[in-house]
Amino acid sequence: MTPQELIGAAEHMLRRRRSSPRQALLKRAVSTAYYAVFHAAARMAANALVGRTKASTDAWLLTYRAVQHTFVKDVMRRADVQGMHDGVRQFASIFIALQELRHLADYDPSRAFTREEAVAAVEFAERGIAALDAVPQPLRLDLAARRLFKPRP
Repeated sequence: MTPQELIGAAEHMLRRRRSSPRQALLKRAVSTAYYAVFHAAARMAANALVGRTKASTDAWLLTYRAVQHTFVKDVMRRADVQGMHDGVRQFASIFIALQELRHLADYDPSRAFTREEAVAAVEFAERGIAALDAVPQPLRLDLAARRLFKPRP
């Protein structure tokens, strides 16, 4: 499952013929948009630290699975991380915003989403993934390490 496949799944949920999709589909689209960004971050970390050509190894999978939602959000809020590159700053703001939307979509039964909000979340995710892809290769290794390891004083 790639981030692009998740984007495609979210878009599919929003292409229903009905003029106003059910809340379950809108909320799933918002949540799936976040997961596309999250999996882009996990994939980038595993590729940077282990190597894209080793994606079938246990080391790659362990690195991919080590990425944690809250830790990444906390790292993305740090000024030193946002100052690394414009693509990192853009990705960070999108990751944080989509994670907050996902929490609303998944855990707040009183929060309703419009089709426009769901479409915007999916488009936001696409921009976030593009911003992460624009980060130069040498910075990806540093960013990946910051997402997985706590700095020591």
